[in-house]
Amino acid sequence: MGLPTKQGVQKTLSQWSTSLGLLLYSAGLIWFCLLSQDELNYETYMSENALLVGQVVEKFSDSAATAAYDGQLSSIYAKGDTSTLRQWLRSELTDIGLEVYEQNFSFTHHILHPVEEVVGNNLYAIMRSPSGGRAEAILLTVPLSTECSAAVSPCLSPTVGLLVSLMKVLRQQVYWAKDIVLLFVDSDYIGLLAWLEAYHGADTSKYLSWSEIQGRSGNIQAGLNLEFSHLDPSSVDILPEGTNGFLANLDLVNAVVRLANKHSIEPIVNNQVKTT
Repeated sequence: MGLPTKQGVQKTLSQWSTSLGLLLYSAGLIWFCLLSQDELNYETYMSENALLVGQVVEKFSDSAATAAYDGQLSSIYAKGDTSTLRQWLRSELTDIGLEVYEQNFSFTHHILHPVEEVVGNNLYAIMRSPSGGRAEAILLTVPLSTECSAAVSPCLSPTVGLLVSLMKVLRQQVYWAKDIVLLFVDSDYIGLLAWLEAYHGADTSKYLSWSEIQGRSGNIQAGLNLEFSHLDPSSVDILPEGTNGFLANLDLVNAVVRLANKHSIEPIVNNQVKTT
């Protein structure tokens, strides 16, 4: 029995082309639907290896320091004294070994009426990478405000205490490839905008002016704003949407979700609870 000729193959394909096409189309459609199942897909590919959760060993266990910091901060927040909070942060972060700086800014606009001007002072600290490259950085921010309101703005003393104790632990590690910048933002968005504009060398505008920052790191690869009202949350709400609809890097969102799941904390995105 000889091999099929070219004409024979073409004749067979032409004869069964419609049936074969329908079969392949149906198989592709069924497989596409099956990809929605967790067992058959690999979730979202994380291309930024530096943000992979599995790259490092979790060693944060300084709960005693966190509780001690929270106790000290609770009394400061109870008095509503922002200047005392700023002094406390400068002292503690300097003792840890971080570079601590401050930046002044002011904002004026008719939309502030009857307030004529918003004046603030950002405080930030830089933990240098042991590699000494200073080419890239990760930014962690937290509001620098002692106002406490259960309905509008809960006390963030647990967040501040947790970050300070976390930086104390991270300072002892040697595998960091990026600098970590810890920014305590005064006046919310206005203060953050003033710091970012100064960090990237922008010119002051008619409405917003700022002092030059004294310490800087490399390109900011990722930014994360943290706000916790207590140290043992049962869930964490992730708000990836920024100003003008800008979205956070999906790798960073996935990293937060995986960390939350690993520690039995329910991840919520945009206040939308996952239903089963």
